[in-house]
Amino acid sequence: MHKFLLTLLSVSLFYYSNAQTEIDALRYSRNDIVGTARFSAMAGAYGALGADFTTLSYNPAGIGFYQFSELTFTPSFGNMIATSYFGGGRNEDEKYHANLSNFGYVVSSPKSGNEWKRLNLAFGYNRTANYKKRTYISGENNSTSMIDNFVSNAQGSTIDNLNGFTELLAWNTYLFDPLDTIDNGNYISNLNSSSRKKQEKVINSNGSLGEYVFSVGTSYEDIIYLGATIGMPSIDYYEKSTYTESEFADTAAHLESFAYDEEFTTTGTGLNIKLGVIARLNDWVRLGGAFHSNTFFYDIFV
Repeated sequence: MHKFLLTLLSVSLFYYSNAQTEIDALRYSRNDIVGTARFSAMAGAYGALGADFTTLSYNPAGIGFYQFSELTFTPSFGNMIATSYFGGGRNEDEKYHANLSNFGYVVSSPKSGNEWKRLNLAFGYNRTANYKKRTYISGENNSTSMIDNFVSNAQGSTIDNLNGFTELLAWNTYLFDPLDTIDNGNYISNLNSSSRKKQEKVINSNGSLGEYVFSVGTSYEDIIYLGATIGMPSIDYYEKSTYTESEFADTAAHLESFAYDEEFTTTGTGLNIKLGVIARLNDWVRLGGAFHSNTFFYDIFV
């Protein structure tokens, strides 16, 4: 079930960052269905329902439905299953996780004898995405090798100018050699790429995307509900991947296996504003809409 919410989607702006890719943009701009038990059970379709703390990160007008003060605390447990297909092989892996979905406090102040029925305030934290996942990819390949990429990228560069994080590592471990006795930027692989080999990759990721919220809302005659949220998103992401080639049919270079590890961490905080409105037309029909400003992230480190 998709979330039916009239929301102006925002594009996050990243500052003080480098090596950003389209994968990073997708990862940090999407939200999972996490939050209170009610919010998760409804698959996040709370844009016009309200009276749930998670909605403060989606449609803050929902705070106007609270008639009593409330303290909320939601732990969550789950597992992520990843299935991969490569080289005629199929692999499935899963990772269990325990998280704190949200915590917060809502203060409701009824206004008896007033058209504006109440003024509600809230503050707390909503987790919006989980990044805990493990992916395993494995299969046989008799056409290409990662060494081919190292050789291709190294061509035209002398040994002193090779990339210290990629090609120079391959050079120092004898995965490829100079084509000539002179260091003129010409190289050749020590492996026959068309020979059979096993290729594997394990990707482990951890972290989350969450938001600290400070919200205010009210209700007019219990028909129109208005709300606003100042959100402070927080990113914490860590990933480590290990790529391995082994079981070579070509053993002319006495190469048994090699592995290439990569890891990176992304952390940062940001700021945004959300405005929302919900109209209760009758006991059966409600309409909700929300405006989300761009999220401005700062202190992003990759």
